[in-house]
Amino acid sequence: MKAPGMAAGRTAPVDIALKLLSKALDLGDIADEQGKAILDMLRIGVKHFGKPSGDVTRAELKMLNDSAPSVSPANPQAFQQAMKQQGAAQVRPMPQASPAPVAA
Repeated sequence: MKAPGMAAGRTAPVDIALKLLSKALDLGDIADEQGKAILDMLRIGVKHFGKPSGDVTRAELKMLNDSAPSVSPANPQAFQQAMKQQGAAQVRPMPQASPAPVAA
């Protein structure tokens, strides 16, 4: 059997996952294939971990963010160069509108 601290550490992310699944269920039709799959996941989660504790809080989102691995490009110089090129390609002067012909 696992230590009680381990169980508590495991239930917090599961609670967040159940909250997010509930939100996902609200965004679509529960009668389609994806809706049924989400509903099945929610049923299993609630059966094993209990009903989620309301909406996702800022503290929970911060916990998820803090535990997520940082993302960095494999080659920072190449990434920086690509961003410069992309930025240069996006900055274009706006075409000047030609004056409308004057009707007589």
